[in-house]
Amino acid sequence: MAKNYRRIEVNSALESIFAEYQKDLLEEYSIFALESTYESGTYDEEKVKTRLAFFAGEGTTYQLVEKRLLSDASGAPFIKQGVAYTKAKYGLSQLELPGSGSNSEEIEAAKEGVILEEKELLGSVQDVLSENDVSLPSENNPLAKLLELQGQSLLKLVLPKDKSLSEKNLENSETLPSERTLMTGNMATDNAGGMERLAFAEYLLDHFHSFTSTESLRALAYEQEYLLGGKSSDQDNLEAVIGSLLGIRFGLNYLYIQTDGEKKAEASVLATTLATAVQLPMLAEALTQGILLAWSYGEGIMDVRTLLAGNKVSLLKTKDTWQLQLMSLFTLGTEEDTFAGADNEKGLSYQDYLRLLLTLRKPEVLALRALDLIERNLALNGKSFVKVDQLFCGLKLQAVSSLRRGITYTYTCEYEYL
Repeated sequence: MAKNYRRIEVNSALESIFAEYQKDLLEEYSIFALESTYESGTYDEEKVKTRLAFFAGEGTTYQLVEKRLLSDASGAPFIKQGVAYTKAKYGLSQLELPGSGSNSEEIEAAKEGVILEEKELLGSVQDVLSENDVSLPSENNPLAKLLELQGQSLLKLVLPKDKSLSEKNLENSETLPSERTLMTGNMATDNAGGMERLAFAEYLLDHFHSFTSTESLRALAYEQEYLLGGKSSDQDNLEAVIGSLLGIRFGLNYLYIQTDGEKKAEASVLATTLATAVQLPMLAEALTQGILLAWSYGEGIMDVRTLLAGNKVSLLKTKDTWQLQLMSLFTLGTEEDTFAGADNEKGLSYQDYLRLLLTLRKPEVLALRALDLIERNLALNGKSFVKVDQLFCGLKLQAVSSLRRGITYTYTCEYEYL
């Protein structure tokens, strides 16, 4: 009977210390974790043992056999709690990628495919021109315009005129969880599966800001962009994400324009004119495809402008949702460029496109970058003692209790949040 009482007391003590979770972490990020340094910033397991003794009373000694930390296995316990949050709020059955059944892998394939095709096609055209020692006219030349646009600053090309850029940076980046050597636990952890990747992405969208969402007191203004880009400055992360979005839109626009007979005919007329000017009619077909590539890229610029302005863009284009006229391509990036991008109420928002990008990244990479932000944000709010590799999510201990007549009782107790 005495053994049972002692076990109950120690189990109750273990539950009590985990009831002292870090309040700010829960309120801001919906994550349960015990701050094991007790606001000292320095880990010492004696602090945990002392707290256990406070709740369980005298007569028992403890050994911490196993512990699980929030940052273990590239943030696997953090991912697990993020997934649990999404399941509780939405239910996994309600989660799906936006975009009429298209999945992120197909979208990424379209992006990679158009980049490869552009490189091969422009290279073959240049080879023919070099062999014949001629150059295409500079006027009304979409291929030259494509190269010009790709050489310009993306931020200048797509940033809405009424928007200013954040100047925030992550100082001393070598001290971030994703960069420093972390303390590790030794409890087994599981990695996220397919649907759980989508659920974790949803958790991140709910708890971190982006270019188009409201900023509070945070280390970076563009947090979701940091999760994707992993760079120290807001501007560098935004530019990296914009590059990815433009690549996606470029690929999907090119897929559509191949089905639009009117646009292909318009491109063919201009291609024939250019081929005739250099007396190389055999180039007409390749130039037609080059013009379609340039046109699709220009349409992608319009799409990204639309998204950054807080409006929506269709994932798959139609005649009605295509924005850019062929001749208007030549004014992009010039003083005559006044195109703001049109809103499509049935399209996808900037956040929807970020959701697609997040599902393409490994959850472990996203988790460590999210933990970077959590540490820095809590520090800004006076909680610099919080270190993600000192946050307990689970603990297994061996207890030795003294009973009557010199008898000791050795047993294990275990607790974890999930």
